[in-house]
Amino acid sequence: MSKDNLFVLVLELETSLRKVQRRQFFRYDMIMPVKYMPLDEALTVVFDRTGEIPEEIINRNIMDGQTIDISGGGMKFVGCGFKKGDRVYIEFDYMLGAAKQSKRMQIPTVHMPVTFQQALAMMAESDVRLMPYENAEGMEGTRKILESIEPGESIAVLIGPEGGIDEAEVEMAMKAKVEPITLGKRILRTETAGMTVLSILVYLLEGRERTR
Repeated sequence: MSKDNLFVLVLELETSLRKVQRRQFFRYDMIMPVKYMPLDEALTVVFDRTGEIPEEIINRNIMDGQTIDISGGGMKFVGCGFKKGDRVYIEFDYMLGAAKQSKRMQIPTVHMPVTFQQALAMMAESDVRLMPYENAEGMEGTRKILESIEPGESIAVLIGPEGGIDEAEVEMAMKAKVEPITLGKRILRTETAGMTVLSILVYLLEGRERTR
């Protein structure tokens, strides 16, 4: 056989495939700084009763570490001063690092999951309320809505789940003065629709002066 020849291995499937998932959540490799503090028995009792640890104790005992990976159910990080089975208090602020990197003046707040009605109530505090919706009117109407936004106005964007927003929810949102907009002919996934709206808004508003 010459050096350019390739070996081909032919496999025959004799049984049906079966998915084996040993963890409930996917683990994502990520290195970021964390602060941590092993909890002794007394602090564990305090935390179980109150849900918090006195700030002066944290400031006196907190140590620096870094994550190896994170998942929906926890994280793996590098540190010292504790052993298997110990409870550990951990602080990490991913938003702070992201804000510094992007030179944001304000650190975004990540809220716990809320109901649809609660989300509408939170949006009511914003000057502009938008909702990408596949059945919204044409691009011309969306262009007028977006171009009417002034720099400095607060903007809330409601992104629906995979499969789209229910028509009853759309009606509720419109009653709460949330404006449906279209992002074009293609239906985007949940994780890309929000980024698309933000990209459009940055393009339209970055560097503009307020006119009213």
